Amino acid sequence: DGNVVAEADLIVGQQYKMVAKLSGAGAENFEITDEEGNVLEVPTQSSSDMFTHGQTGNPGDPNNPDTPDPPTTDPDAPTQPAGSVITREDIRWFQYAAIGIGGTLAAMTLLMFAIWMTMLSIRRIRKKKAE
Repeated sequence: DGNVVAEADLIVGQQYKMVAKLSGAGAENFEITDEEGNVLEVPTQSSSDMFTHGQTGNPGDPNNPDTPDPPTTDPDAPTQPAGSVITREDIRWFQYAAIGIGGTLAAMTLLMFAIWMTMLSIRRIRKKKAE
């Protein structure tokens, strides 16, 4: 009804309408648009969205231990199977793999440097013997 209500005053299971309004100095310099980019009828006020308080809790609350891992990829992307998401465990295994590959590359680089230094030393020794 246009009244501002604190979250603590909301009743669980009750439906509410939410509208965003731009106000204050400079509000007329901005416009709210719809998903297609069309300016709304009242450019400083969003369309109303209905929601039921407490229906799903607060799924985005990072302090809630029941909060599931949010999808880190678009589940509708054509390159991945339908409904698949990347979990924290997947990211952890990727990190282990990246560290393993990086460590292997570092070890191979050191080994190649050691072989190169050994070849230079042998070349110098042979050159001194030839003199």
